[in-house]
Amino acid sequence: MFFLSNFYICEITYKNRIFTSTEAAYQAEKSLDENIKDNFQNYSPSLSKKEGKKLIIRKDWNFIKEQVMHELLLIKFDIPELKRKLLETGDIPLIEENGHGDTFWGTCNGIGKN
Repeated sequence: MFFLSNFYICEITYKNRIFTSTEAAYQAEKSLDENIKDNFQNYSPSLSKKEGKKLIIRKDWNFIKEQVMHELLLIKFDIPELKRKLLETGDIPLIEENGHGDTFWGTCNGIGKN
């Protein structure tokens, strides 16, 4: 079910920019610098995550990051093929289990907000 990942390659148009993934758009929003945001349009998901760690993060980020992710996922799952795949999961719990310690967006060793 890799299509659920923010690393899944799909065209996302967000705030008049076209990105290659929700990860790229999400990382771009950490900055208030419009030129930096433009750079993320061409980044792969993994490069986006790497470069996002180097940013001077906007002061309101912890207050808006969930809203940004929500908006991006609404855009992503409005893509007909991805919407269909998501609906096909039915009522099964969708849990992002990981081994890298992310307990905010996922769970690690069964612990986390997911």
